[in-house]
Amino acid sequence: MDLDHLRSVGLFDLPEQLPVFGPGAASENRLASTPDPPDPLDAPAASGSRWSPQGLKEQLDKLPVSQLFPELCDEVMGILHRWHQRLPLKVWSRMVKICKGSAHQVPSVLKELNESAPVIQRVRRWVEALPSTAPKACILDLGAGFGFLSMFLSELLPCEKVKEFCLMDMSYANRGVDNSSGTTSTEHIYKVQWQIPMYTLKVDLKKKTTLNQIAERLLQSEDLRERPIFACGIHLCNTLGIRAAQLFNENAEVSGFAFVPCCFPTSRHVAQQVVYQLGQHRFAAREFLDPKVVPSNTDRIETNSKGIEHHELHRPTNGMFAQNIYIFAERPLNMQPIQVETRGTCVVVDAKFGHGSKAKKKAQKKKR
Repeated sequence: MDLDHLRSVGLFDLPEQLPVFGPGAASENRLASTPDPPDPLDAPAASGSRWSPQGLKEQLDKLPVSQLFPELCDEVMGILHRWHQRLPLKVWSRMVKICKGSAHQVPSVLKELNESAPVIQRVRRWVEALPSTAPKACILDLGAGFGFLSMFLSELLPCEKVKEFCLMDMSYANRGVDNSSGTTSTEHIYKVQWQIPMYTLKVDLKKKTTLNQIAERLLQSEDLRERPIFACGIHLCNTLGIRAAQLFNENAEVSGFAFVPCCFPTSRHVAQQVVYQLGQHRFAAREFLDPKVVPSNTDRIETNSKGIEHHELHRPTNGMFAQNIYIFAERPLNMQPIQVETRGTCVVVDAKFGHGSKAKKKAQKKKR
């Protein structure tokens, strides 16, 4: 491997001392606790590298998020400088890797920021609104993957108001279990001292039994029972999006829910005239796919109905990527447990042809 080439593109200009791991390393290794030393990539030879923080800044300025959330982008650039200096080379390389299949050649960390900015801002608003007497909150990151969303929030949220992040994904290995395999590495989660601790949990969110286990063993546990809980997820594909909304609907312990659905719904769902339900609010599949039905940044509901205080369906007009729907739902804090039958379910509640092509053909035969 040509080390001079790595240095020239900004991938080898890291501190000689790697992060100190372990509970005693907080003062040395906390990512946001001390002023940053001068960035080694400020040198003229490396300032033009597209993988350096300065190079990322130039690419970030071309994305819609820089126009929609300029203050957030300024904060994120400070975070990227700290990460570049203190994270291991392997982790930084993964963060600036070009997204697979991306026609815009956008590094992963910028793509995730561009798509998750509305969720980041909403979670920050929820946490900042917590009263000073409230216990520290817990953030559930559904379908977390590499953990970009939690990593950003760990830097942006006040540690005096948030206790921990729980990252859930099927791609993780079970910690403490021998021979447990996973396709997503978690070394950057556990071997770096984050401002707010993060933990991973290997779960299959597509299974209804998993939701029951999360409710019984996590949401209703003694540690979390009295804490504000906020759930969020970015690009929860198809069934994952349905299950995530179901997790919110069926558990009054979750005070806020913010997610970005992906592959949900499809044009097939529009043809079937599918209608979904979040709490008591119903919305048709066509609302997702037809921008004329859902104007940009329009509040969908402002009434207090069966556990949902506010629910919004957003469609930013300047979204760079195809899926740009953001769904937010929230409940009042300290809400008393409600009956399961009044919580609503995120399932198909009305479909002209039912599910699948067989049901559609059957319905068409009846018409004849």
